[in-house]
Amino acid sequence: MLATPLLRVRQLLGSALYGEVLECELPDHDEPVAVKCISLTQAAQARSRAHASREIDNPIQEQRVAAMLTANGGHRNVVQPHFHFVHERRLFLVNELCRDGDLHSFMSERFNASSFLQEHEVLALMHQVLQGVYYLHTTIGVAHRDLSLENVLLSRGVCKITDFGLSTDSRRICEGGLVGKDYYMAPEVVAGKRYDPVLADVWSLGIMWFIMLTGSPLLSLASPSVKGFNAVKRRCGCCHRGVGPFRPHFEEHHHTPGQDVADRSAAANIAGPSAGPPHVHCCCRDIVRSSKQLQIKSSRRNSFLLYLCCIRSCIEQKKLVANEYNLLLQSTLIAWIT
Repeated sequence: MLATPLLRVRQLLGSALYGEVLECELPDHDEPVAVKCISLTQAAQARSRAHASREIDNPIQEQRVAAMLTANGGHRNVVQPHFHFVHERRLFLVNELCRDGDLHSFMSERFNASSFLQEHEVLALMHQVLQGVYYLHTTIGVAHRDLSLENVLLSRGVCKITDFGLSTDSRRICEGGLVGKDYYMAPEVVAGKRYDPVLADVWSLGIMWFIMLTGSPLLSLASPSVKGFNAVKRRCGCCHRGVGPFRPHFEEHHHTPGQDVADRSAAANIAGPSAGPPHVHCCCRDIVRSSKQLQIKSSRRNSFLLYLCCIRSCIEQKKLVANEYNLLLQSTLIAWIT
């Protein structure tokens, strides 16, 4: 473990790609900080050996995002960088310290203790993560591309997104190439197609939700070569395009008198005065009702498929303005569990 004149090392917190993460003290700073130390030499060597079919972490991109977060003021649900510097060919990213581990460890401890996460608990966690992702996508224009339970830290009950080495401009269309962890990778990324990184992030968020609810990933890889993928594809048309099996039910659904008004009122109560167009929430409620006609064993799996079909297809078909997918998720979740 190395220190610099600026940092006094207290303990090793863990390993990191091309380096380690340290708990350190700063002069005239009351709270300890987390310092990610990255060997730029190791990173350059790894990138030179990397296969073209899979992208690997880029510490320079992580540095760029840290600078953007610092300049913009950051967000409660994104790990806050303090500053960064290079010393002896090592990049030091000095961030706020999150002492309570990550979401994966939190979930695993609960499952090991046979104390499963309830849907209202997952809703609260997902709400925080979505707030952070919304900020990244719309305020600083960054798509994460490696969203996972392991990359969300906890600090006094607050979720904080971290690790931006695979991130990219949220407005760009990415070329084919695997990126991120297999469990969380969207089907279009696995297939090597050109893809929208925002939609890829939305898929990863759905997988995070599914794992927290069930304790296991939906698929080892979202590919037709993997057993179970075609079953998911049949249930969930958003594996490619459109709303899949929800569409016929949605179109055939008949409202009872006054139902639209009730739905709009309920949606307004859920999402608050700045919730945006009420038709978003009415559509959501229709899909919730329609989804209950599907023959899927687990209501939790229903929730996941509902999320993917509703959110991804709405974004893809431009039925929502950029900031409404977060609101749609909130009302969809609450509609499902209440």
